[in-house]
Amino acid sequence: MMKQLVILVAIGSIFVGLSGAKPAGAPAHPSKLSAAEIRLPHKEPKFKLISTTCESGCLETYETKEGRQVTFTYACFVGSPEEVPAAIQTLIEDGRVLERRWRPINRSRRVERSVVLYPRSGLARSAAIFFYRPGKLCFLQIESDSLELTLEFERSARVRKALVKWE
Repeated sequence: MMKQLVILVAIGSIFVGLSGAKPAGAPAHPSKLSAAEIRLPHKEPKFKLISTTCESGCLETYETKEGRQVTFTYACFVGSPEEVPAAIQTLIEDGRVLERRWRPINRSRRVERSVVLYPRSGLARSAAIFFYRPGKLCFLQIESDSLELTLEFERSARVRKALVKWE
């Protein structure tokens, strides 16, 4: 409560100083505020990048504060764009497709989004989301040990940025 009050007083002082208005009884020269007096809450990102490997595509591994990992893959197939849907189908055939639909990226582009749940076996992945644009050789993939974590990472700024920039 005290920190919020300090922030509000500081913001009010800045506004008064910028507007040129002086409250009744205020000194002729307002006191200057230091950066230490104005502290806004800092929200740490949920996912921290811990490694990146790039060859014919890129594999980024992210970790939560709890130590859970999510991998984000941008990969391209060798061959023709017509072969890509069949190749993606082989990636998801071991799992159960929970959802497959088109997702708009912007007004003129969309991707096919497939959410897949895999049976647990040892350390193998248990959930993945695939994004594929028809006629392209490349795809995006998110995978982790739980569907909830995979869906949460899908909503992250990293995925939004990759989808928008994806050509």
